[in-house]
Amino acid sequence: MSYPPDVQSIHGALPPGTRLNANYEIDAFLKAGGMGDVYRGHEIETGDTVAIKLIRDQLAGDEAVLAMFRNEALALRRIHHEAIVRYFGFTLEPQLRRHYLAMEFVEGQPLSDILDRGPLPAPQVLALMRRIAAGLQAAHEQNVVHRDVSPDNIIVPETGIARSRIIDFGIARSLRVGDSTVIGSGFAGKYKYVSPEQLGLFGGDVRAASDIYSLGLVLAACLLGKPLPMDGTQVEVIERRRSLPDLSAIDPMMRPIIAAMLQPDPEARPRSMAELAVWAPDAQERGSTVFAPRGARSPVPTPASEPPPRPAESAKGEKPRRVGVLVGLLIGLVALAAAGFGGWRYLHHDAPATTTGVQTATTTDVAAANAEPPLLDPPQKPVETRPDPFVRLREYARDFDGGDCFLAVVGEISAGEAQIEGYGRGREPFDALDKSFKDATGVPAAISVRKVMAPQCPALGFAKKFMDVREPLRFDVARTQLQRSGDKLEGAIETRAENVRFLIVDDDGLVNDLSARLGQEPGRRDFAMELRATRPGPVLLVAIAGATPISLAGAARAATAKDVFAKLAEELADASPPPAVALKYVLLVSGR
Repeated sequence: MSYPPDVQSIHGALPPGTRLNANYEIDAFLKAGGMGDVYRGHEIETGDTVAIKLIRDQLAGDEAVLAMFRNEALALRRIHHEAIVRYFGFTLEPQLRRHYLAMEFVEGQPLSDILDRGPLPAPQVLALMRRIAAGLQAAHEQNVVHRDVSPDNIIVPETGIARSRIIDFGIARSLRVGDSTVIGSGFAGKYKYVSPEQLGLFGGDVRAASDIYSLGLVLAACLLGKPLPMDGTQVEVIERRRSLPDLSAIDPMMRPIIAAMLQPDPEARPRSMAELAVWAPDAQERGSTVFAPRGARSPVPTPASEPPPRPAESAKGEKPRRVGVLVGLLIGLVALAAAGFGGWRYLHHDAPATTTGVQTATTTDVAAANAEPPLLDPPQKPVETRPDPFVRLREYARDFDGGDCFLAVVGEISAGEAQIEGYGRGREPFDALDKSFKDATGVPAAISVRKVMAPQCPALGFAKKFMDVREPLRFDVARTQLQRSGDKLEGAIETRAENVRFLIVDDDGLVNDLSARLGQEPGRRDFAMELRATRPGPVLLVAIAGATPISLAGAARAATAKDVFAKLAEELADASPPPAVALKYVLLVSGR
């Protein structure tokens, strides 16, 4: 990007003294986030210190990211409470042509940094609960659900934990009629702190009770000095939310209220944050609770008094479901990935990869997903491969006419929706797919769009041509975002094919063949390599597996995607059986 003469970029960050709209002046760079950079600044007229969240340069034209920024601004504008950062303005800086959000600057530490030093005493955790619950109640009264309540998003000032503040409403969901968000009702947040509803359980209806559950996990982490073991593989994350976690190590003073907050059934949790804000630890000793569950059925049990309800039995109005089916349906949960622009200059790999500890779905998980059809009319007789309804959904997405640079890949079904990963130059064709998908298949779509650069488009056409909708190639990466150049790119290609190619396509369309760096474990090809670039941007990973040798004949090292994939398509056109191809997208948030 070319800056105006008085605005020079230093390592991608704006220098001190940069002025925004003649209203604010930047004092210091604080941190880089996935969507925007955060600065400390001041208001020019008054000198008041402010926090400024500036949309990242390479995302400035991305409508999805811009919508997320607007969403945070709208959420903050509606909420007025001393536990929530105040909002000052959201606007476009005309010289930089980048939007920014100005808000109150909170001096303090993230709660996550404090917990790195050990657990907190129960009285402090009680004070924290009352403070944060009161703030979130103000948000809920404005029909805004935070959906990412975690230690990273709670700032503790020097004045004490009882004055903590809630930040980052970037993925908040509005419940107002007619309002919408980028993420909608789907998954958002951190796996360690998400509620069962955010993973599709109990109808996937994410409301105020979801924040109550997440806050319960935060409070448990404060008392233990570490999070409860609620993360893991996608299957483990879901299974651990089907029952009340083991709270035997939690301080007895706080155990009853945390047990109430962590009920799997949202109807069995406290009715509102307001009740948590006034909860007294001696309520159990008096033989009553300060609150009643949402359904007002009975006092909420503690782990010692009653086993946790089974989800199929406790969900209000919910019919029993087949556990194996639901586990399979939810394997493919996807969060909105930040779409980005920029230029990759070189992709550096280290020593040959060996089998890594990357947590990816196993073949057992895949078998669970194939066990029965999801939320569609089941076939009349058992089948050994993925049932026909899945094939029909995949075929429709693959064959949808979205233009020359378009690819839509159906993952799994969660919360009754087909999760679709979209790759393309813009959102318009995916809006068209979203409108037609349910009419054509009977299943609504939840589409996350990954924007690619024009030189990368030939990779999409190649993947579309060889995509196997009946037996998709299993290809997983540990992380879809890397924070900085030099971070490890890890993952695995699961295949019994003898011939496997692993290609990386940067945003200039240059292709590097790193197949030699794949591990050789039977049925699984792991990779682990450093990803280096001079500036942030997106990269495509292409996995090709088949019975026929894939020579890449005539493709020079670091050749362009246009040449490489044209030659590959010609070389593999008559292969029998045809190869399987899978695509992944990774975004480097900041360059070196």
